[in-house]
Amino acid sequence: MIDLPDYVFVEWSDGYWVAVNYSSEKYELPVATQNIIIAKTAIAPADVTIWK
Repeated sequence: MIDLPDYVFVEWSDGYWVAVNYSSEKYELPVATQNIIIAKTAIAPADVTIWK
């Protein structure tokens, strides 16, 4: 389990991990870059990252 800051959420949906950043700070996801489908490991405020 990942210890996430406030307002950063990670959910499992239909075979994919989805991270959403509702905070005002950028957050670096501890995810291997080769697994990312959309976006980057550094998730900006009001952004989303999807990986498998």
